[in-house]
Amino acid sequence: MIQLGTVGISQRHSVIEVRNKVRFVAEALTSDSVLATLLATAASEMVRVLVAQATRPRLEVSLEHSDHTSALVLAFYDEQQFPCPSVLGRFFDSVDERRTGDEFLIRAASQLGRLTTLSDEKLHEIRDFVQQKSRDALMTEVQAKNLELERHRERLEQTVKKRTAQLEEAMEGAKAANEAKSQFLANMSHELRTPMNAIIGYTEMLVEDAEDLGQDDFIPDLKKIHAAGKHLLALINDILDLSKIEAGKMELFCEDFEVASLLKEIASTVHSLVEKNNNQLKLEYEDGLGIMYSDLTKVRQCLFNLLSNACKFTENGTITLSAEP
Repeated sequence: MIQLGTVGISQRHSVIEVRNKVRFVAEALTSDSVLATLLATAASEMVRVLVAQATRPRLEVSLEHSDHTSALVLAFYDEQQFPCPSVLGRFFDSVDERRTGDEFLIRAASQLGRLTTLSDEKLHEIRDFVQQKSRDALMTEVQAKNLELERHRERLEQTVKKRTAQLEEAMEGAKAANEAKSQFLANMSHELRTPMNAIIGYTEMLVEDAEDLGQDDFIPDLKKIHAAGKHLLALINDILDLSKIEAGKMELFCEDFEVASLLKEIASTVHSLVEKNNNQLKLEYEDGLGIMYSDLTKVRQCLFNLLSNACKFTENGTITLSAEP
């Protein structure tokens, strides 16, 4: 038994497909074109029955070949029993109906006589044609694949929308929490600064009292407390200023001031920081810098922070502060 291929039977186009393939095989195996047409017609009638009544039918085409004779065999399968049209018995030499396992089978065989030659190339050509999918079958497969891709795309879009909504919700929550934090710190500026100013003020008073009473042993410790308080107040001011900026509550109090005077004041303030790492501060500006209209406190704080960082990360160097009109 030489297997030539299997043809799936699903729609009306299967009738034409089976007819053409059976005719091609019969004409390739015998020179009797009339017989080939009759076998193709009978096979197509069988397919009509299967399309109308069967559930998952298929056709297996094979060739019984020996040195003396050969026969074309068509085996129709389905899960349930189906009727056999009379035309199949008229045009095929033998028709056999039986159940094989879970399937019902109608096997039709037609004697073709003795084949002179059947080369491997010819056999390969026949198998290719039988197993070749029809245009309609290919279109059905393409449509099924497109439908599956569309379903995947819809699921992906739904997943992306869901994840996007979750991210937006998380971002809104984080934004609200950050705004609440900034709002809280901005509103707490007075409550945080007042105790520190009180500590610094009382420390200054204690230093003066200690000097008046001649208790010099307490002065170094009191000055350390005073310095620590000033440092902590500076940190609190920086944090509160950032919080005010985030909360949109930073207010500017603009006024006119001389730039040269501000530079000299800043240089005097950071003098101790400059000498700490054996650095030198160089001021570069020309006379007549004039007046600047801005928030003096904020400008002073910005310059002080910049010079403080420069002093902290520079050793045995020169730090230059320059200004141009």
